[in-house]
Amino acid sequence: MIKQRMPRERQFLVFTSDQRGTSLISVLTGLGIAGTLAGLGTGIVGIIQNHATTAQINSLVADLAFVRITAINTRATVTLCVSDDGESCSNTASWSSGWIIFTDENRNRQVDGDDRLLRVQGRLAAGTSLQYGSGYYRYLMYNASGMVFPGATFTFCGANDYRRAIVVYWTGRPRISHQGPGGRDLTCSTS
Repeated sequence: MIKQRMPRERQFLVFTSDQRGTSLISVLTGLGIAGTLAGLGTGIVGIIQNHATTAQINSLVADLAFVRITAINTRATVTLCVSDDGESCSNTASWSSGWIIFTDENRNRQVDGDDRLLRVQGRLAAGTSLQYGSGYYRYLMYNASGMVFPGATFTFCGANDYRRAIVVYWTGRPRISHQGPGGRDLTCSTS
């Protein structure tokens, strides 16, 4: 008996429109992916919230570096202060309201005279708190050598009990930490 060889194009599976349904492997794969995504869904929200807080922290660190380098390059006093209107320093608003950066020719911590507004940071995201020092410092003033007064620690508090400190040394350089001054735990104000 002579075997006839099938034409090459017919050796592969050919699906036609009358073949319907889903294989067991496809169903199990889909259920596995859905289960994994459902399990990760609750964790992803926390990750996104922590990422948003980290972005705000990085923005403040970048502004601190900007203030310092601007003071050094221009050989002038540059001030970063709390602002709730984006135009002037505030003695009553919190750091969460935002801040401004400006040249401070007469070192009075107010935008006036020949002072130039350099940057404006608006209100932080809802649920985020920020304080500098014990809560009563409302400004940082950098001199022409890049040193800052007053040196203290920013405390950032975000969603999911996310806490970080930005330590600003008298040399003007900031660093991010998981601890407060003296290695103490970070505490967040409830106000």
